[in-house]
Amino acid sequence: MIVTTRPAVDADLAFILDCFLRAMRPSLTEWRGEWNELRERTRFVDVLDLDRATIIEADEAMVGFLLLVESPRVLQLHTIAITPEHQGRGIGSEIVRDVVNIGRQTGRYVVLSVLKSNPRAEALYVRLGFCVVEETEYYRHLRWTAR
Repeated sequence: MIVTTRPAVDADLAFILDCFLRAMRPSLTEWRGEWNELRERTRFVDVLDLDRATIIEADEAMVGFLLLVESPRVLQLHTIAITPEHQGRGIGSEIVRDVVNIGRQTGRYVVLSVLKSNPRAEALYVRLGFCVVEETEYYRHLRWTAR
C-alpha cells in the first residue's frame, strides 16, 4: 500500500466531513453520552480551516485527512481521522511519524490532544513516542519526546 498526502481543496469538504463523523462517532458518543450528528457536523464545520487540511490517500483512494496547525516552535496535530474501513492498517502511524519527522527536521515540538474516550488513539500516540503532559476533564494533551 502506498500512502501519500496532498493539500485539501474545496471539492474535498464532503469527504473530510464524512470521514470525521464516521471516524469520531464512537469516541464522541462515549464522551457526550449520545450521538447527535447535526451538532457534531456543525461544530466541526465551524472550526475547520481547509487551508490547514491535508488529504491522506492510500493507493490513490482518499482514506483520511489531517489538520496541522503550525507555528515557529510547535506543530500541533489538531485532527487526524482515518475512515473506519481503513483503520488498523498502519496509515495513521505512518502519517504521525511523518509529522514527527517534520518536527525533528524543523526543531519544533509536536503536540496533540486526544479525547479520554478514545483509548485506541491514545495508545497509538504513546506507542509512537508521545507522553502525556497535561490532562483536563475530557482530554489528554501529549507531546512527542525523543526516545
